[in-house]
Amino acid sequence: MATTRHRIQHDLDWDCARHLIERAYTYYSERYPAYKLSLSWLDPRRAELRLHTRGKELLAQVVLFPGEVAVEMEVPLLFLPFAGRAHRSIDRAAQSWLSSQSPDRA
Repeated sequence: MATTRHRIQHDLDWDCARHLIERAYTYYSERYPAYKLSLSWLDPRRAELRLHTRGKELLAQVVLFPGEVAVEMEVPLLFLPFAGRAHRSIDRAAQSWLSSQSPDRA
C-alpha cells in the first residue's frame, strides 16, 4: 500500500465546505452505487470516506482546513500510477461543485 495526498483549495466557511462535501457524496453515491461509498464524520472537521473497487476497500481521510480540504488515501501500489489522473479528475469535479456554490450562481 502507498499513501496518496491531495489538497483542494476553496473559499468557503467550515459549514459550507462540509455541506458541499455531503452534497457531493450524496450525488456520487447515487451515481456510482457499485462503489458502495460511505461517509462518516469523526468530528466537525474530519471524515472518513470508504469505497470499494476491484475487490478492494479503500479508505480516505478527509480533513477541512481554512481555505482547503485535504484528502489522504492508502491505495494499493498497483493503483499508484493513476494517482495523477485521479487528482486531475477530482480537481475538475471540485471546481464544478465550488462554482455551483458561489454567490453569483445561487
